[in-house]
Amino acid sequence: WGTHLELLAEMTQESFQAMLHEKLRAAVRLTMTTALDEEIEAYLQAGRYERTPKRQDQRNGYYHRDLGTGLAGCRRDSID
Repeated sequence: WGTHLELLAEMTQESFQAMLHEKLRAAVRLTMTTALDEEIEAYLQAGRYERTPKRQDQRNGYYHRDLGTGLAGCRRDSID
């Protein structure tokens, strides 16, 4: 803990805000990606590359989509 506290004490307000902004942006991206992947798996009734008799459809590639948030833009690979 000592080194973490020393680093925080040395940070300026601006660098702290930049670090916090990047951490929050990464957390939002991970949350969105996880939620969308779970939604796709629930719809398909199968995981990625999984072949089951209950499978409803298939993934058909992806494309990049930009998502604007209050924390800044996020790039997401969306399913076709």
